[in-house]
Formats: sequence, structure tokens, C-alpha cells
Amino acid sequence: MGNLALKMNGRPLKVGTFCSGTESPILAMMMLQQHFKVMGIEFDFEQLISAEIKPAKSAFIEKNFSSPINARDITEMIMQAKRDPTRTKEWTLTTAYGGKAKVPRDLDLLIAGFACDDFSNLNSKRKTLDAKGESGDTFYATLEYVDRYRPKMVILENVIGAPWIHAKVKKKSTKEVIGIDEQFRQMGYEAVFMKLDTKDHYLPHTRQRGYMVCILRAAFKTGAVELANRAETFPDLVNTLKRPASVPMEAMMLPFDSPLLEVTAREDGSNKRAVMPWEKCKLGHQEYVLSHNLGTHHPITLWDANGFKVLPDYFKPTAGFTDRVLDSIDISHLRNIVLKMIDDRYYNRFLELSQNVYRFEDATRTGIIGCVTPNNFLFLTQRGGRVSGLEALLSQGYNPNWVNTSNMSEALLHDMSGNAMTSTVVGTFMFAALIHFREVFNFEDDRAEQIEDTEPQSDHLGRELLESHGSHPAKYLPISVEQITALAKATVRLCVCEGRNLLAPRQIQQCRVCKTTSCVKCGHNPEHCYEPILIERKEPVQFVNTIKKALPFSINLSGLASDETTALLHEARKHMPFGFAQDSWNGVIDKMQEALASTVSYRDVRRAECFQAFYDSSSALLKLEVSPAGVEWLLYANVPDEPLGTDLGKYLRRFPIARMQPTGDDIMKGLWQFWDPHQTPLHVTITSSGPLERSFENERGLVEFSSTFVYPNVSISLRGNNDLEFPVPDILGDYVRFSGCGQAFNSLHSRKTIDGQKPMLLFFHHHLSSGNPADHFFSFSTDIARKCYGENLATVCSLPPSWRQPKVIATETISGFTVDGASIARYVGSHTEDVDIMIDGHWVDLPNHNLDLNTDDMITYRRLPAKISHLESTCGHKRAVFEMMANAPLQPSLACRMDRWTLINRTNKTTFWKEYLFMLEKELVLAGHCESDNSWSRYHDDTTVCLACAPPPTTMQWTFNVKKSKNGKEQQKQVPIEDPEQASFNERAIKNRPSAIQSMVRFSDNRLEFRIAVDPATLVHRARASILLGGSCSRTGSLVDDVIDTSYRIITDNGKSVLPPVREFTLRSTYDVIADPTIATPNSPFQGYSKNPAELQFQQAKALTWMLSQENDTKPFDEQAISEAFDDDLGYRVEAKATRKVKIAGGILAQAVGFGKTILILSIIAKNLEKLEKEIDDAPHVIGAIPTAATLVLVPPHLVDQWGSEAKAFVDQIFKDVIVIKTFRKLQGLTVKNYKNAKLVIAGWDVCISPSYRKAFAQFAGKVECDLTAPPRAKRQWYEDALKAVESNIEKFTMDPDYINNPTTPEELLKSQFEDSVKEANQHSRFVPSKHVTGSKYVSAETRAALSEGPQAGEKRKRDVEEASAPFECVFDFAAMAERGIDDLNIPLFEFMKWGRIVIDEHTFANLDQSRMLEFSKCYNIWLLSGTPRLDNFHDVKAMATLLGVNLGRDDHSIMKADVLRKKMSQLTSSEKFFMYQESASVAWQRNREDHAQAFLDYFVRQDFVDVSNIKCKEMIIGINQSAAEKAMYMELEDYVIANDFQRKATKATSDSKAQLIKEATSESEDGRVALLLKSSAFGVKIKESDATAKNALEMCEVIEETRTREYREMLDRFSHELTKAHWLKVQADLTGESCVQYNNWATRAADNHYGDHSTTVDIRSTLGLLPEKYDFDDWKKFYRKSNDTKSELPLYPEGQTATHGKTHLSRVVAALRSSASKLNKYCEELVIRKRSLRSFQSVRSIQCGRKLFCAKCGRQAKPNNITLLGQCGHLFCNHCSISTVCGLYEGKDKCTATVAPHQRISCASLGTDPGSDLDSELGSKLDYIVNLIQNKIPGHSIPAEEKVLVFVQFAKTQEKLEDALKKRNITFLTLTKTTSASRNLKEFQDGKSGIKVLIMMIGNETASGSNLTVARHVIFLQTFYTTGSSARQEYDSAMTQAIGRARRLNQEGTVMVYELLATNTIEVDYRQHRGLCILQPQIGSDVLARAQLPAGSAQRGPLASSIVHRTSFDG
Repeated sequence: MGNLALKMNGRPLKVGTFCSGTESPILAMMMLQQHFKVMGIEFDFEQLISAEIKPAKSAFIEKNFSSPINARDITEMIMQAKRDPTRTKEWTLTTAYGGKAKVPRDLDLLIAGFACDDFSNLNSKRKTLDAKGESGDTFYATLEYVDRYRPKMVILENVIGAPWIHAKVKKKSTKEVIGIDEQFRQMGYEAVFMKLDTKDHYLPHTRQRGYMVCILRAAFKTGAVELANRAETFPDLVNTLKRPASVPMEAMMLPFDSPLLEVTAREDGSNKRAVMPWEKCKLGHQEYVLSHNLGTHHPITLWDANGFKVLPDYFKPTAGFTDRVLDSIDISHLRNIVLKMIDDRYYNRFLELSQNVYRFEDATRTGIIGCVTPNNFLFLTQRGGRVSGLEALLSQGYNPNWVNTSNMSEALLHDMSGNAMTSTVVGTFMFAALIHFREVFNFEDDRAEQIEDTEPQSDHLGRELLESHGSHPAKYLPISVEQITALAKATVRLCVCEGRNLLAPRQIQQCRVCKTTSCVKCGHNPEHCYEPILIERKEPVQFVNTIKKALPFSINLSGLASDETTALLHEARKHMPFGFAQDSWNGVIDKMQEALASTVSYRDVRRAECFQAFYDSSSALLKLEVSPAGVEWLLYANVPDEPLGTDLGKYLRRFPIARMQPTGDDIMKGLWQFWDPHQTPLHVTITSSGPLERSFENERGLVEFSSTFVYPNVSISLRGNNDLEFPVPDILGDYVRFSGCGQAFNSLHSRKTIDGQKPMLLFFHHHLSSGNPADHFFSFSTDIARKCYGENLATVCSLPPSWRQPKVIATETISGFTVDGASIARYVGSHTEDVDIMIDGHWVDLPNHNLDLNTDDMITYRRLPAKISHLESTCGHKRAVFEMMANAPLQPSLACRMDRWTLINRTNKTTFWKEYLFMLEKELVLAGHCESDNSWSRYHDDTTVCLACAPPPTTMQWTFNVKKSKNGKEQQKQVPIEDPEQASFNERAIKNRPSAIQSMVRFSDNRLEFRIAVDPATLVHRARASILLGGSCSRTGSLVDDVIDTSYRIITDNGKSVLPPVREFTLRSTYDVIADPTIATPNSPFQGYSKNPAELQFQQAKALTWMLSQENDTKPFDEQAISEAFDDDLGYRVEAKATRKVKIAGGILAQAVGFGKTILILSIIAKNLEKLEKEIDDAPHVIGAIPTAATLVLVPPHLVDQWGSEAKAFVDQIFKDVIVIKTFRKLQGLTVKNYKNAKLVIAGWDVCISPSYRKAFAQFAGKVECDLTAPPRAKRQWYEDALKAVESNIEKFTMDPDYINNPTTPEELLKSQFEDSVKEANQHSRFVPSKHVTGSKYVSAETRAALSEGPQAGEKRKRDVEEASAPFECVFDFAAMAERGIDDLNIPLFEFMKWGRIVIDEHTFANLDQSRMLEFSKCYNIWLLSGTPRLDNFHDVKAMATLLGVNLGRDDHSIMKADVLRKKMSQLTSSEKFFMYQESASVAWQRNREDHAQAFLDYFVRQDFVDVSNIKCKEMIIGINQSAAEKAMYMELEDYVIANDFQRKATKATSDSKAQLIKEATSESEDGRVALLLKSSAFGVKIKESDATAKNALEMCEVIEETRTREYREMLDRFSHELTKAHWLKVQADLTGESCVQYNNWATRAADNHYGDHSTTVDIRSTLGLLPEKYDFDDWKKFYRKSNDTKSELPLYPEGQTATHGKTHLSRVVAALRSSASKLNKYCEELVIRKRSLRSFQSVRSIQCGRKLFCAKCGRQAKPNNITLLGQCGHLFCNHCSISTVCGLYEGKDKCTATVAPHQRISCASLGTDPGSDLDSELGSKLDYIVNLIQNKIPGHSIPAEEKVLVFVQFAKTQEKLEDALKKRNITFLTLTKTTSASRNLKEFQDGKSGIKVLIMMIGNETASGSNLTVARHVIFLQTFYTTGSSARQEYDSAMTQAIGRARRLNQEGTVMVYELLATNTIEVDYRQHRGLCILQPQIGSDVLARAQLPAGSAQRGPLASSIVHRTSFDG
């Protein structure tokens, strides 16, 4: 390598990469370049081009590498070669953003990884190079480049199956195929091919790939002969560089609690894939289980055929846990128990779950993983999670610290790693080639291109201002053991879900046996013996900050080295442990001595079940453990380079050298103890006894162990002489087995202990989770926490590996298992044995030994003073804030030059911080510059826009979306698109802008200098640009001046301080406002505007006074934008703030429902009308708008008439000047003059989004209409541009005489503008990038090049012929302008005017299309109205501010809840999506933004609550008991929802009634909770169109029973038909001597009750038994046709052989029989499901009809309250018979294997009885109740016939059923569903004489808000309002307030009665209790439920909760 570097002499190697995916070759060069620097070898390279077709991978390359050309599709080279056969033109490639770039010439090295899909072994339809597949195209594209530009060296990589060697290809193929090597030889290259395996190159990963190096002969200086010789010896060089993996893959995996394992990527919005059917796989799984005697249990996942599962508590939530995958996990676990004798929950294995268990048999060597592919599912059994995408990259040699993978999805990371080259392999091959064939390069001819390694800027400003002081890392502030353990108790991890930094927001529970803790959500598997505990929790960062202050960061261990310890070590050499070689033992002692002579430095603090602080040096490892129980120091010898499996490595990692357990006021002081490794035997007697329990293998259902049992009690006592040399470990006593507490083989035994203390535990210990399990042992310990790889469990001692828990083998008899003639329950026995426990050593006290904390060698620190003055500087010039100068304690391992500054960056920061953090950590926090300090410094800078720091956003261009309408005509709509070339420039500019924080280091003569510098100017420029980007108050406001104030501050404890908790947003009231006497009673604001002026209430007068001050005395508000940069390693953050003052006249009225917001608006109109009219008359000309004093009120459509009525009532004197607009037709009859003369315009906001309005608006703007299907962000851009055009045209038509005096000119102008718009759209058509497609979708490059029509792949789609546009038909009558100008123009759009005031009522319900017009219309004053404004998060407040015209700053997508993010994502352009993850905001930035939002609320929003105490309101929650039939159907749906984790699973359709009912229930939403809520509200469902509708619930149950009986018979017929075919095939196979194992085994299993249901098995046996006598050869005609029969649709008669099953070449008969066996297996499972469903309904009918009930197990008759229905199988069990997790009912020898989850155990008493006379509705109990309630038929409730009722529903499906119910009872009703009739219907209902009884409204919808419905006093909620997402609770509260407020408001004369109907024991109760934070309880003699407040932290559920309440969770 040195020779190559000398030859290069500083000239960089010119490199290009094609399709390398993750740029592994470049990464390998970067890593080796750093190592070469350390060795003094200078190697430089320059990447000139990268090519990657997948956009996400291309973005990754753009983010992490610096290639100037990021090409999209290299197959363009094939196209260009076709067009340029003479090779004379300049070739170009399309970049990732759509621009064009010239193809670079003169590459030294090209590395290409052409597509592998067509060659892969996983591809069943492979292609050759010439088959025009993607592999061939990408290869030939590379070949075209090589042929044209002749790079000196080419390296190719692909799968082994690629046609590498011509000789082999020619031999295998009958076609004329040229191998890859021959292709290059014909082009003048010498080619060498090698097969390489990743596991031979450092990494434990089996991945075989082919590599080929091709050398240009003409460029090789020493000639072709020498080149040929070099080619022959090249493989030898590569082979000498091989190095097998030295560590297992587990050592490379991230710790199970690593934050990097948390999925932080954003949802990509892709549709969920339907779960694939796995019938054939399932049959194979069953075959495998049968052949290996693995039983039928699923002990890990508790999964069953219904999909029900309870995953272990340590499992990581992982997408892809399908039934097949769960089955594979369980089978693999059972297989490992039997074959490997391991429990893989505690012994790690890598499972390949993308393959079935019979294909992947887990036979790989421990520690080696199989080949990583894009779609494989590598699973770690001990961690319970998939190998993450980041870990998959690690297995490919990627260093995660060197690349930025933040915000990348798991799927993308897996795809990238599966397609990547392995960096260690390609690096080895590449550098071997560079060295071996270095004569091919002409470095000496190109000296001008040397790259100078420039030193970073070090002349930082302000160094002279830094304050100097000396300190030492060994200094610390003492803390007592009592204080630190108390803090640890409040901050340690109590559940695996808390990871390292979080606190579980749920109740914590603790096992009373083993003291394990978890939250209530995670702690279900294993079961443990949990009970809730109350504990005060604190943020973990508090402990971290405290412990860091209390520890020295540098510790000299020589204080432990003394004559005494030397003597102990000398003595230890004589006591070599058993199994050690003397040399190895001497090595152990030597390492101990080295450790005692070293100085260790602080490295890190890690949180787990205890806190651990780590110190190390090259020879010692010091660990501090702090738990609630105490503090302990442990000193180990550090042997990082020692292999894990050696005796020396294992011993030193397991046993500490010394320990200290402090107890006083300083955790650094205490008695040290030294480890004496003298082994001594401890003679004990172990007695096993007690009533027998099933062994672990027996519990797991392993067939061969069904008769094995164990004793649960283990007693350990001393035997023999008690005079021992050393103390006996505290292990003696009686231990009891608790299998529910887990541990390997469920072996945990607990010794009784004092309450509160951790008990001594005995369990089987898979030591280090690896190695030979026969060498593993039972251990005694109090610690059973899961450990990271390589960590040792803290054990007291261990039993010898030979001891295992004795097993008792029972004998199976007819009556059950017996031992020595006694039943298992009655057997009394014991087992006693003498055991010698080898105690590995003991502790020896070391009095007067202490750690050396000498602080003599002081370090100089220079730090920024607390008060700083601003230094004038421009961006790019940094100021110093921190410096350190010290003697370097270590030889630097960084790749840096001596005496030169080196930046700390992504590639070297890990090394630097590991070695030097201890010197810096305590000094980095600077006084006066902490989070709590308000240390802002003014920044004076005249820069308006800095393009370097804040490049402008990408501009928009316009194009057409051409679509066909329903009548076949093409419709053209305009959409904006980004300029792709500008987007590319913008992205690079962002990438290259100055850094805001920089740290650097310099080494010289054993001196270390470190410096931190910041550049606040660049952040100031970004903040300034951000606030300018927000606009300039275009709607109502104005800037106070043009000044933007800027400032900055430096925070040095970022992430190290405890921030205050997030506060909820609050609203101020007008309580402290002094009412203006001119408007307060007895005066009225309506004087002169009404004949009878209404007086305001006192609180209303206060509110109006505040409104008048907002309009008449407007104060400025500070808009602000904050930009920040932070360095997590340093804990530094720099913030820059830009502020400007704006004035907005108006605000937001958030007064409570019924306060009178309408009257306030009418009041301010009246009060300020004259003032406004005068201002407008006196005001100068308004540019782009026509001024009017009129107030425009925009309201939901149903409120238009109500507003009109209110206006007529309060301002009747000017009502003639009030315009009400409900439709566009009304607008057509108006002119501009009408607006100018109006006082008030009331319009439904749906008018402005009507097609006619949109068309008129686009036409007046001279534009083609916007495409309604375009993303919201694009539509917004179109509207903004169109509005500017409208304003421009208004200006022309009002001020330009050419248009005023010539009425035809405006129309001509609009037509001209329209045609220009069409032309622009044709010029800038959408760039459609090349897409990566495979398989049948792939079109070869040659074919694409030959296409004459359409654009080429990757090209910018510009049209050669312009699209024809629709004729311009003007809708405006410009001729009317002839006399009075624009005043007479018809169709006056709202955007024409500048309104005196705009009022937006119920603004929270406006959708995106509506809010665009609401946001941009001009006015002098603006008011928003909402009684329930959304205040859940910042984005809610920002939405209000945006409508008001205030800029609250940018969004932070990194913390958005998923529901908010999805909405935002739909509004972003491509560039915006790319940039939104460039910088994640700090928590402090987020809090600052929330504070600013609160300031906005304080200024602009007021909320007063109306005093309605005089309006009585009685709120009742009504409990409605479902009928037995309803409960049965609900129970089935409940099972389905639980089985699918509350998600609707996309599966293939099925026709049985149960499936149809479930499909009907789940069609409303993918959320299973919605399905349950729907089923709680309405009952009746038509199963098939032909079915008659049942008259009542009882009849419905009968219909369902009849239907399911029929369906079972139909399925049995299908089964019989398929079985007849299978038997016919079997007979034909037997005649030819063939057999089908799958069918034969299936038949045996089916007859042996494999499916676990006796009744079904009887039918299966019966059908099987009839086969021989029913056989007829001619039966084939029922199933097949002959080849000459072309009319039949049956499949062909099976004859001959088939190759469809791979290499086996089965006969078609056997192949068909295999398929038939899979179908039969599926049919049998379906039969069981249908039989059990039928049995359940039969049981329900028996309960309904009051029949006698008998226990299926013991036969006893029992009453309903003493018998339980098992919902899964339908069997009835009495209270005398125990119920376990499996039904277990024996009928003959057949056992029912149905699982019985807690929620599937239904008390028959709860089902009740259904007397038919009481059931007169087919729609169910709840709808029955509501119609009876409305008709006044419910005792205890009264709704008189003359009184009206409001009914609220949530779902359209429920409303349909309610409407049907009301129609059948002849109850009159209206709805507000249709916008066209909503206002009319509302007005009709408000008319007390209308006769309409009920108004149905959709809660949460705009129709449920704003209306005054005091005409009704009865409010009924048919179903509880279900909300989801980040603002769920706030949305619920708001909607309920709005709904009740329709009736409970001023002028309501009666008592408002609120009825909320809940179906008891359903999810409705669970949800309502969650929302109300209460427990609902029944009351005797009443259907009204009582509410009891739920205590804080309580886990109570209540008697009316559903059976799945413990599994259910809700948002908010």
C-alpha cells in the first residue's frame, strides 16, 4: 500500500460507482483512508459519479456522500449508445432530481454492482444476460460506459449464479451466450473472477458473492504478458488477506435496550399488505411437528388458530408477526428443547423466519447468520425481536457512526443491507486490485489534481475573552449511599418498555415471588405473581446528573496495589482452578496485576434495573452499580482483545479482582475486598420433594415427555463437618418452584424471604447465552434481569453442571398418570442426593486500601464568561467558547496529523469521546449559559438574505394533469410542480451551509488541545430567512416597521437538565376587563340599528369591550422564528432568534357554547360600522382589492339561515343591507356594488369550494383550473398564485382606463392569460423519474429506446406538441361594466373585496380546501369563532394563528403524532419532504415554541363561560343489557378483534355467515374498536340477500343457528368432494407404486383428532371410512377433463410428470394429491371453526330459552349462575370443574384443544334469557330502547309527545339503522347529512310548530356545532363518541360540549335531559370509563348507572366493563 501511495504522490484516485446501493466501496475507502493516516500513509480518492435508481437509496447517498453526480438510471447509457453509434456526442445522465449531467470521463476505477434479480437462486424464473431483464440491462449499460470511456480498472460484484465464466456458461447453455469475463476480454480488458464469502472477511455472516476485476490491457505499463501473470497470482493475494470472523454475530448486535432499536422512522404511507394464505406451509409445519414429536402447543407466543396470542414481555414489537411466523417461533423453540437441549428464550439463536421451519432447520453454527437479503426475517430468540435494519447494515460491515440513517424506515434499511456489497469484502478485493495492478494507473501524468488536506479554521474570534482556570477530572462532590440509592429507586428501569431513558406512563406491578417489575401492559407472559405497587418516579436524567457530580472521572487504581495484594496474587498462582492450564492461569494473574497498576477513566452511565457507571483503561475495567438495595464497586481486568471462549477470557470477564460496598456519606469510600480465587468445595445435600408438577418439557406439550414430572420443592442443607475455612454462602434453605416466573426451562425456585427484600433464587443458568448447554448449570442469585450480550449474571455460586432437577417418570393408565400405583395428585415422594458445590473463591478484606484520587497534574480550561458581548462577524467565522490544554494521557488513535487541528466529526467522534470524555465532561457546562438562563445576546447584521446559510425554497412550475371524465372526455387541470434542477441545487446548498457548532483537537509533543467554536451568524441568517418565508401579514395585519430583531444564545447543558413538564395550553377570560358603560346595561350596542335594541348581559359587555380594544387599539405582537444547532456529544446547543412586530386587528372568540358569540359579532358590527365606513372613505386606494365596510360571515352550510334569523332579530333596521348566500346561484345574481352597499354578508363556506365558484375563480385569474386530486400543498400553491393574478386583474379593471372604458378588453385579457397558462403548463411538464420494477413489469432498455411515442426513462417529460385547451367561455358579464365600471360586474367573488371584517364561525371544522379561501381573503378586521377550540398541541394553535394571519414558525415533523404527520405529509412537496428530516428539533426548542404559542393565545384568544346554572341539566348514563343473541355475536367479534390486535386484517373473502357478520362489522374502519362499538349499538345484519330479516333478536339467533348448521353441512360436502378426489388420486398413485407422504400423514392425523374437536373428528372419520366402498374409477370425470374436451372448465386429467415442484419431478398425480392434502387440511380447520361457532350458538339458545344446562365435563346439571360458557368451543363447564388455558374436554379419547382466554369464559347468568314478547325489534336492544324512550315507553323517564329530541350518532352505518327504526315506529325525523338541505332542515326543526320529533346529528361533525336548538330539551347519545390520535381526549370533550350545548344554552326554558346509552359489558363501558376517569356501577331498580371517581393509578375495571378491558387501550 505504501508503494501505491508513493506512486499516487497525493493525486486522488478517480472513482465511480454504479448500483452499489449503500456505497459500500466508498465507505471501505473512507475507513481504510483513516487507518492509513494513522500509519502515515496518504491515500486520497475523489468520487465523480454515483448511480442508483431507487429514490430512497439515492437520497441516502446524497445525504452521506459527496459525489457531484447522483445519477438515476444507468440504462440510459444503452439508449444513448443506440442514438450515438459513432460515439461523437456528449453523453448525459438524468440526476436524481431530474436535471442533466455530463457523464464523467477518465475514471481510474469503476465499481459496478449490476442487478442480481435475474440470477438469484430465490428467483424461479431466471434470465440470462441477453434475455432483456434488469440484470442484463444494467450490465450492458455498464459495458456501454466501459466501451465508451475506458476506465483503467473495473470491479464487478453480483451473486454466484451470474454468468461470470464464459467456459462454464458455454458448457451449461445450448444457446450462444457470452460470459462476463469474455465480454470484457473482447473489449481489451484482462479479467479475474473470484468467489468470496463474507465470513472469511472479518464478519460472522455467510454471504457468497462473485467478484471480478477487469484491467485495461492498453494502459498496463509493463505489458500484456506481465498483466496475465499478475492476473494468475491475484487470487493468492486476496486469499492471504482473508481473516475469519473472530466474534459471534451476537457480539455485533446492539444491546436489547439500545435506543437505536426503537423504530424512529416515519410511516411511508404505503398500504398494508394482506396476510398471505399459508395452507401449504401449514401442512408442512404440521408434518414437521409430527415427525419430530413436538406436540401441538405454542408455548412462546400462546398463539392459536384463531390468531389469539400473548407475546412474551421482552419481545420487541415487530411488523410481520403473522400466524406462520408465530408458528415458526414456537416450533423452533420446541425443536431446540428436544434437539439442542436449550431454552432459546435465554440461549440465543438466529432464526430465519421468512422460511418455513422445514426449510430452515436452525442448523447454522452458533454466532453465524445466514445471508442477509432485502426481505428476510432474521430473528433473535433471546432478544425476542427481528434483526433491525441498522444491525443488518452492521452485518455488511457498515459502521453506523459513519453514516446518517436517521428517519429511514426499517424496510428501507433492510432493503439497503440486503442489496449492499459487504464493505470488508469489497474493500479487501478492491485494495488488493489497486496494489496488485497499480501499473495500470497514470498518476504521474495528472499531478495538477492533487487534493490538499486543508487544516480547519482555527483563528476563532473572542479567544481573548475566555476565562482560564485549572481543574482535574478526579475532583468530585461526595454523596451518601442513602441519598443515591433513594434516587436510584425513583429512576431505575421498572419495565423493559422503558429502555434506557423513558418512564412507563402506566401502572407498575411487581411479582411477589421473584420481585420482577413491569408495567401492566407488558407483564402478561410469563405470568409471574404480579401485584400493583405505588412508587414515586423521577426522570432518569436526574440520577445521571447527580452521579456524575459525585464521581471522580479519573481514578488511579495503584492505591489497591500493596504488599498485601501482591502476596495474595502470589498465593493465587498456587490455586489454579480446575480445568485451567498453568500458562493460562499465570496469564490471569498477570492481567490482574496489570489492572492494579493502571489508571481508569470515566466512560459512561447506563440505566437498567440498576444504574451502572463504567471506567476503563487498556488493562482495567471498573464498574459502579447503584440500585435501590445498595452501591457496589467492581474491578475487573480488561481484556477486550481476548477471544470470548478462552479460559482466560471467560474467567476475567466473570470474576472481579476487587470490590467495595460503601455504606457511609461518600460512595467513594469503604472497605475494599480482594478476590481470592482459591476454590473450595461445599458439601450439601439436596432434597427434592412435594406434590408432583409437570416438567418443563411436559408443560411445553412435547410428546416424548408427556409422562415426566418434577418435584416443586428443593431443600439445600449442609452435610458432614461444618468447620469450614471460609464463610458458607447464603444459599441454604427451602426453595419452591414457580414456573410462572420463567427463567430457562421455567426453572425458577424461590426461597422464602423477609418482605421487601429480594429473595435468593435458584434457576438453570444458560451461562453467557452460548456455549455447550451440557456445561451450563443451576445458579443461586438474587438477580434475574436480562443481560446484554457478554454480561455475566451476578451469581452467589452454582451447582455443578452434572446436577439437574430430578424427573419422575409416570405410567399412563386409563384413569390418568400414576407413579408407583398412586395418582399424580396423591403421590408422595422425594429425591435426595449429595452434591459438592465448588465455591470459586472468596473475598478477603483489604483495610486501609483506598483509590488514589490525586489531582496534582492540573488541566487548563478556558471558558466563555457568563456575560458575553456580541462580536461582529459574518457567517463562516466562528467564535471560541471552550478550550482545554492538557498532557495527553494516551497515544492518539485518531486519524490525524500531529501539530494540526483535526475536526471531530462523524467518522472519528466515537474514538475521540471514548478516550477523552473524562477530561471534558465536568467542565463543558458553562455558568450563565444553561437552559434555565435567559442569556440572549443581540446580533446586529444588515444581511437581508444569505444564500449560503438559507438558500431560497424551490420555486414552482405548472403542468397539466390530463384525465378522462366519466363521459370519456379529457379534462385538463393545472397542478404546480417543483423545478427539479433548482431542487437539486437547493438540496446541495443546504448540505454545504456553514456548521454552527464545531469541535476540534490538536496533538503535539504529548500535549492535547481541544476547542469548541460556534457560528451564531449562520443560525441568525436561517432564523431571519424563516421569518421572512412566513410572509408579511397579507390578510389583515401590517408590520410595525421593517426591522427584524435578531439575537442568539449558547446553551451548554442541552439534554443534561430536567425540563419542566409539558403544560397544557390555557385560555384567558375577560373577567378582569372593565365593561364600556356605553354598551353595558341599560345601554345597548344596537342603538340605531334595531327598533327594540337588545341589551347585553354583563359578561357579554366585557367580552365586547375586549373586542373593541382589539380592533380600535391594536397592539403589536411579536412573531418569532428560532433556528438551532446542537451537538449531543458535547451537550451544546446554539439558538438564534429572529423577531418582528405585527399588528392584527381582531382575535378569536372561544366563549363557551351558548355564551352568545353571534350577538357579540352583531354588536361589534353595529358599534364600529360608522367608524369603518369613514376609514374606508378616507383611506387611500387599496391595491388589488375593492374596499367595503361590510362584514363577511363565513359559516358551516347548516347555520346560514340561523345567522340570517339572528341578524334580522338584532339589527332589523339594516337587515335590508344583509345579503345571505347559500348557493353559487345566489352569487350569480349579485354585483360588486351589492357588496359595497351591504352591511353584512352571510355565506356558507361550501359556496367557495363549489365547482362553479372554482371555475369562476380560475377564469378571473386567467388560469387553468387546479387538479382537485393534487396534494394539498400543491393546491395551496396554485391558489396563492391564482390569487395574485386576481389581485392584478382587479387592479387593472379598477384603475386602468383601457379596461374601464372598453368592456371587451377584460375578457380578452383573461383569455390571453388563460392561453399563456396553458403554454406554461405545456413547457413545464412533470418530471417522472425512472422506477425500479422487476419481473413481468420490467421493460427492457432496448425496448424503451425503440419506442417512438412517449418520453424516455428518466427524461424530463416535455411535450413536442402542446396539449389543446378547452375553449375559453367567460362566465363574467364584462359588458355590464360599461356604465359604472367594476361596480356592475356580476359574480362578485369573495376574493375581489377587502372586507371591513371577516368572521369565520366554527373554524375548527373547515377542511383544507375551505381554509385556503378563509386564510387569504383580505379584510381590515378578522374574528374566528369556536366554543371548543382545539388546543391539544402546537399544530392546533398554529392552525388558528394561520387563519388569523400570524406566523408561529415552522413545523417540527420529528415529534408529530402519526395522525398529524400523515396529514402534514400529504401537503409537502418532494423537496420539503426531503428537508423535513434534515434537522430534528431539540426538546427545549419544542418547549420554547409551545411558550410562544401560549403567548399568542394570551394575546388573541378569550374564553368566557356562560352561566347556565339556572338552566338545569340532568346527565344520565343509561346501561342497556344486550340480549343473549347480541352477546353471542358480540363475543365472536370480540374474539376476532383480540386475535388481530384490534386491527382489521386484510384477508381473502369467505362466504360463511360468521365471516360475513365480522366483515359487516369491520367495514367501517380498520380499527377493531370501531367494529366493537358498532356491534354494541346495532344488531341486525342480513347474512345473505336471500335471507329473510329476523323479526327480533331471538329469531335472529335462530336464523344464525340454522344458517351455521347449513354452512357446516355445506363445508362437510366440500370436504367430502375433495376427499373423494384425493382418494381417487391415491388409488392411481398406488397402482404405479408411488405414494404421497403428505396425504397419508394427513389422513392419519385427521382420524386421530388432530384438529381437537370430537364432533368434527367423528364426521371426518365417518367420511374417511366410506372411501373404499364409494371408490369408482370413473369418479375422475367429476374433477378433470381430457385434453380434447375444450368446453369443460375442469382442470386437465393428471398424466405424466411435472417439474413444478423443483428438482423432484413428481408425477402429476402425486403433485395433485399434495395440493389436495393442503386443501383437506384447510377444510378440516374450517369445519372445526364452523362446528364450534354452531355449538356456541346452540348453547346460547339453550340459555335464552331457559332449558336445563349440563356440564360437558362432569355431566352435572347447573343453574346459569353456576355454569360457564367457553366462547371458543361452545362447551359448558360447571363451577366444580376447573378451567385452564385449554378446554381439555375428553369425549371418548378425543380431547377438545380449544384455547380458553380469560375473556372467552362467559358466565351463563350474564347472558340472561330473552322472553320473545319483549323483543319486537330486529335491530337490537339499544335501538329498541331509544325508540321506546322517544315514545315515552321507558319507566322512570319521561319524554312527552309534544317535546322534541336531539339524537347524536357517530357512524353513518348506525345512523342508517336508527333511521330505519324511527321509520318503522312512525317517528318523524330530519337529518343534517346533506349540505344542500341542512340549513332548511335545521330551520324546519327549530320551528316549534313543524311537528318534527327528532333531529339526528353526527357528533364531531360541523353539523353538531353552532346551531341554537333550545326548541329541544332532550339530548340522546346513541353511542359514545370515539376519538383517536394525539388530540383524542380534547376532541372528545369538545364534541360533547358542543353537542349538549345545542340545547343547554340561554333561552332554554326547560330542564335539559341528557341520555348517554351504553351497552353493558362491552367496549362502550371501557371507553366511557377511560374518558370519564371513573367506574360505572349499576343501581338497584334503575337503568341509570352510577359514577364513582377512579383513584389515581388505580387498575380497577368495574362490574360493567367488558371481558377484554385489560387488553384494551385508548388514545388520550
